[in-house]
Amino acid sequence: MWLSMIIFVCACFCHLLVANLSPLLSELFEKLAKYANGEIEASSEEYALLEKLNLHAAGKYASLADHAERLVSAFQTLSATHQSLQPFLQQIDQLEQNLSELESVVAQLDLYSKRLHYTFQQVYK
Repeated sequence: MWLSMIIFVCACFCHLLVANLSPLLSELFEKLAKYANGEIEASSEEYALLEKLNLHAAGKYASLADHAERLVSAFQTLSATHQSLQPFLQQIDQLEQNLSELESVVAQLDLYSKRLHYTFQQVYK
C-alpha cells in the first residue's frame, strides 16, 4: 500500500512538474528559434555585404587592368617612336661633337688672329 501511495505521489509530482515546465520550455524554444533566425539573418546580411564588396573590388580591378593595358600600349608607342628617332638623335650627338670641335678650332683661330694682329701692329709701328 505504501508503495502504491509513493507511486501516486510521484506521478502527481511529475505531472505538476511537467505542467509547470511546459510554458517555460515553450518560451525557451521560441527564444531559441528567434535567436537562430537572427543569426541566420545576420549571416545573410554579411554575405550580401561581402558580395557587394567583392563586386566593387572586381570592378576596381577591371578598371586597373584597363588602365594598365592603356599604359602598356602608350609605352609601346613611345618605345616605337624612340626607336624611329634614334638615328636622328645619333646625328644630333654627332653634330654636337662636330660643333665642339669647331668651337675649339675657332677659339684657336681667334687666338692666332689676335697674335697675328699684335705682330702686325708691332711691325708697322
